[in-house]
Amino acid sequence: MRNSIKLFMALAVVLCFAGCTHKTLEYGFHSLQINAEVGALTKASGTTWNADQIGVIVIGTDATSSELYGTVYNAHYSTSATTDYAVFSPYDEANTIYFTSASEELTFAAYAPYYETSSYTVQPGTSSDGKITNSTQDQKSDQESIDYLYATGATASESEPMASFTGDNAFKHVMSKLVINIIAGNGQKYANLTADGSTYSLGGLVHSGSFDVSTSGAGKAAADDSGTALTSWDLATYLPTYASYYASDSATEATGITYTAYLYPQTLGTLTFSASVGGETYEGDISLTDSTSGSTIEKFDSGCYYTCNIILSENSASFGGGDGTGSDGNGSTIDDWTDGGSFGGTFTPSN
Repeated sequence: MRNSIKLFMALAVVLCFAGCTHKTLEYGFHSLQINAEVGALTKASGTTWNADQIGVIVIGTDATSSELYGTVYNAHYSTSATTDYAVFSPYDEANTIYFTSASEELTFAAYAPYYETSSYTVQPGTSSDGKITNSTQDQKSDQESIDYLYATGATASESEPMASFTGDNAFKHVMSKLVINIIAGNGQKYANLTADGSTYSLGGLVHSGSFDVSTSGAGKAAADDSGTALTSWDLATYLPTYASYYASDSATEATGITYTAYLYPQTLGTLTFSASVGGETYEGDISLTDSTSGSTIEKFDSGCYYTCNIILSENSASFGGGDGTGSDGNGSTIDDWTDGGSFGGTFTPSN
């Protein structure tokens, strides 16, 4: 097998002509090209690619034998773009591959962010088995590293070397997303929410887990079955600095703060909340009853996001749920987050 692959990621075939002509003449086969685009609300970095790096895997072939299938487990691509549209190229010459047959059609998968291995023939993961293990406990400085994306099903061949991750083959979020709005109610003030000494904690979530990009794993992300749930997860310590919360698009004054977390999909047990704000202490269990359907939310699902609105008043804390969706554009895309339902409860100060 040739030791090099050429993986051009481009928005149009014409963009790669200059870079691959001499290789086509030398070897007689074209290089794989891949469309790549990010639309709105796609990833932790916002609406754009952010000089991202991704891995590409050959997961299938229509040939009886193949030099590439069963060999390419983690081809490394990168881009310097910080825009919605990006051209991805091989990270280096060692990640350059060519089609080796005039008739073979290959099927590809891709994932982000890239996990470094010694070569594209080695699967990602600590045990080189395709399972990327991690923890979501500390997201303070690098949420992008755990906002995992996976795409599969794109095909390409020597005669049609452009593989497009679009439609049913689009990139998908595989983690769960939790948005926590903490809002000043009657008797409380926005200044109290942001004052030094105010604290907020969640309990009952498992933070250890894995993202499986092996050919049999199909991009599944999941919390460890034997993982231990944290009894107290301090939001200010482990999540990025809160954003200001406004009651409506027309509101001119903030009335709350918003924390955003990425979590491994998991079955839920008892979730707890505690806070110390303006001399009041709140603590207790959170109801997991969906405020819309009335059913119990038993798990956080892959690709879903959940919004919990926490209203702190002088005499109680009200926990409500909300949801939202994001549109992700055209071309090679990332599917929207899906509404996961609403949950919440009402708490009385314990002090």
